[in-house]
Amino acid sequence: MATTVRKNILITGGNRGIGYAIARTLAQHPDLNKSTTTILIGCRELEAGQKAADTLMNDTKAMVKPVQLDVTSDVSIAAAFCTIIKHEKQLDILVNNAGYAIKPSSDDPAEHRKVFQDIYNVNVVSVASVTNAFLPLLRTSPHGGKVVNVGSGRGSLYLNSTNKLPPTTVMAYSVSKTALNMLTVDMARQKENESVEFQIANPGHCKTAFNGYKGTRDPEEGAIAIVELVVGKRRPLAVYQTEGTSRELHVLSW
Repeated sequence: MATTVRKNILITGGNRGIGYAIARTLAQHPDLNKSTTTILIGCRELEAGQKAADTLMNDTKAMVKPVQLDVTSDVSIAAAFCTIIKHEKQLDILVNNAGYAIKPSSDDPAEHRKVFQDIYNVNVVSVASVTNAFLPLLRTSPHGGKVVNVGSGRGSLYLNSTNKLPPTTVMAYSVSKTALNMLTVDMARQKENESVEFQIANPGHCKTAFNGYKGTRDPEEGAIAIVELVVGKRRPLAVYQTEGTSRELHVLSW
């Protein structure tokens, strides 16, 4: 009798905002096999992750589990790796969604330095650290491993240099997302990662606690581009965004 090959998907920062919308959209996706797929919600607080997982399971009947994961802590990353190895045995798709942005509250040079360091630590260094930690599992995925990073139009040199976007209000965030583009490209080019697909998507300006709910789109709209990359067939590396409410994916120029 044939053995069913399971698929496990980890979403960092998955208990709220765009991360939660990604998890919900995945759980409802017609191409997701609910009997063989587990959605793992990475969360700093396990209680919050369990509450989100319970809600999704009740609403969608998909298999959803919380995994305690603080992306800024190497100890937490290692513990999450051990948890997934122990209970799930494998990891097939990693969605690096967790992100951070904050404005300096003064002109103090020390505060400006700290803001840049904190934002870069979460949006770039932590993405690199989490991805490197889980690459051994992704490389051996029976499905072919996949990494989908959540980027931003703010990271596009083209959109910003041609004034297609208004000036940024959080410069450190924009700089970090540009760096995330290059991190994604460079990781994809490493010979040891040739069996792993790397993608980066722009969900657009979504209304979340992250920005005080000042976005122009609902998180569910923003989740579409990420989810289509998660469930879609392998494709060449590009940066994607959604336009309006269309489900189409559009290449976002560098």
